[in-house]
Amino acid sequence: MHLERGDVRDFLHIDADLLIANLHFQIIDQITDQESFYSKNFYILSGLLGHEGHLIEEKLKRRLHLLNRLQENFWFSYLFKALRAS
Repeated sequence: MHLERGDVRDFLHIDADLLIANLHFQIIDQITDQESFYSKNFYILSGLLGHEGHLIEEKLKRRLHLLNRLQENFWFSYLFKALRAS
């Protein structure tokens, strides 16, 4: 396992099977606009309020398959899988 800590926008180009991001909505919205975001097989995205999570979920459904959604109070976390991943 290789972990990177820093600004996610600086690390999207790194080959990885899994991307884990507990970030504010604005950053998740920005990185999901970059093609390099979609090079991973699995994604755990968290730190999203309900209405923000639904916006991201709607945005990603064209490119990723939602495997699971977890809610704790007003916070949401998502597990996505690339459509091409087996």
